[in-house]
Amino acid sequence: MASLPPPVHNSQYVQYYEQPTKALQSKVVWLSGPCSCGKTTLGREIQQIDPKWEYVAQDVFFIREVESEIIRRFPDQCRKITKCTNSVGIFAALKRIDGIFSESVSKDDLEAAKLALAEIEGTFTDDWIAEFKKSTYRRPSELVLEKVQEVLASGKNVLLDGYGITCEKIQAMNPHTQVFHGLVYTSLEKSCQYVARRNQKAQDENNLNLHRFFGAMISSFNAMFEVCQEQTEHTIAAVDYQDLKTIFDSIERKLPQDGCKDFLFWYEMPLSCFRALRDKLLPNTSDTGKLYIQPKLEYDFVFTEEGTAQERAQKLLECLIKL
Repeated sequence: MASLPPPVHNSQYVQYYEQPTKALQSKVVWLSGPCSCGKTTLGREIQQIDPKWEYVAQDVFFIREVESEIIRRFPDQCRKITKCTNSVGIFAALKRIDGIFSESVSKDDLEAAKLALAEIEGTFTDDWIAEFKKSTYRRPSELVLEKVQEVLASGKNVLLDGYGITCEKIQAMNPHTQVFHGLVYTSLEKSCQYVARRNQKAQDENNLNLHRFFGAMISSFNAMFEVCQEQTEHTIAAVDYQDLKTIFDSIERKLPQDGCKDFLFWYEMPLSCFRALRDKLLPNTSDTGKLYIQPKLEYDFVFTEEGTAQERAQKLLECLIKL
């Protein structure tokens, strides 16, 4: 873990790890955070509140590139699949969510679509996945950096929701722009509630593009935070041991048994993978008291505010203006 300087508590909802300086020109704020922590909502709200900021999400470019590459490699199979899906793209269809296929299509077309989906999935060997990731992951990073430059050229600030990028690379491409890296923290309980609401909405509106996975949420949380038994100067939140265990138990009941293929987060995480992550996050202790959460890496600021989407966005915007 990177060594962090003591945080400076400039407000009740933001912890700065370095004293921010005033930017003389446009800013790029790279906003990291686990899946389903609210980054997209924050970005869109801030864009509405203050038009001097533009939200740029790398997922948009990633999904577009993945779908294009899958269609290029499997044109016949993709035609059969899209003919039978409920207005979802290939990326969503490959998630294998219940309700993907329309009930109004013919039996023959449905069987052809399911066979086509199985044919695509049948190519997902370890070597194929490695090659696919190498060819597909690079391009979205290039596209999002090009978009950042386009927004900066228009005189706006950028709120970037991305991954596989570094502040150094952004800075090198935009030497006269100040670049900051922030982390959004949302409790696991609220993130779980968000995923559940989102998935219910996906069913109610018959829009499976809205579907989110608990596995993506918990694995990305594990990548960015650690749960400690002792409070330190880097602690950003506290949680009861029993409450955290209850959250993990709730997630576990929603996950599939082992046997499904995990590819690019297109499938829900199988139980064995989840239990391994749970064991990493949940300290092995007989003490059932408080546990403390802290980031694994160093950031210019950590945003921990709770509240409505509008309240959180307004307070994050106040934070961004101070940078």
